[in-house]
Amino acid sequence: MGIFDFRLQQYSINMPTRRCQRCIVVVILICTAFAGAALIYNDIGSRHNSRDVKPEGMLKLRRIMIALTRYAYGHNEFPHSKRGADHALYLISDLVDVEAFDLSVADSGDRRTHWDYGEQRLVNGDYEYLNHAKAGFDGVPVVVIVSRPTLEDGWMFIGMSNGAVLLWKAPVGPNSAVLGSRMTPDGFLVADLTLYHQWVRFYNDDTVCHGSFEKENGNTCSECGDWTICYEYRRSRLSRRIMTSRTSVITDIVRTDEIGQITGVLVQRELEFWLV
Repeated sequence: MGIFDFRLQQYSINMPTRRCQRCIVVVILICTAFAGAALIYNDIGSRHNSRDVKPEGMLKLRRIMIALTRYAYGHNEFPHSKRGADHALYLISDLVDVEAFDLSVADSGDRRTHWDYGEQRLVNGDYEYLNHAKAGFDGVPVVVIVSRPTLEDGWMFIGMSNGAVLLWKAPVGPNSAVLGSRMTPDGFLVADLTLYHQWVRFYNDDTVCHGSFEKENGNTCSECGDWTICYEYRRSRLSRRIMTSRTSVITDIVRTDEIGQITGVLVQRELEFWLV
């Protein structure tokens, strides 16, 4: 796990709060200064990691996220436009160099990434953008930007509404399908807000997960408030979540897609203990 792997319960930002908006800019600036030390990648949801992905892409996305959060701080909303995502990203053209949007260094001529100042839009950018003004303003981190397919073999860069930058296994289809997905406090992508609330139904607002450790059978466990939560995997995909407290044991059957994103949760059983 990279040393700058943002655990969302530590850096989750409620964007309407101006004090929090200052915090997120400070956090991103600090992490950017040390970004060369490590890559951020997901190791819980998909159980895949890579040391072959070029760090330049991660550094460029950090610069974009700094610009997006600075804009959100100043305007109390993320850049957005009815004319499309490329026009929305043009709104941060004075905050970030266009080179940050270019992951295909071999492109030249008409294919190069550039600002179209006449049309006021980004041209040939290598990212998909959510284009939603209040993304993450409900306090739940959401994917707001993602790199386009084939730029890094089997991987994609993800930018979250709270400023986190992640490296994630790419889907078979378009990467844009991940836009709008939510991130749980224990580091899983979930497909929608309903699933998110089902997943975090036992978390309090001040719950912090820590002390992640791997068991002999390869499953991963962590301490989250009053719960010990263990994640069981089958063929590198999350299959069950077992939550144990002093008074109960709850088992969730989990359905995931090819990138490890949670697409369904079924409560298998709940056991209650009576303490004497």
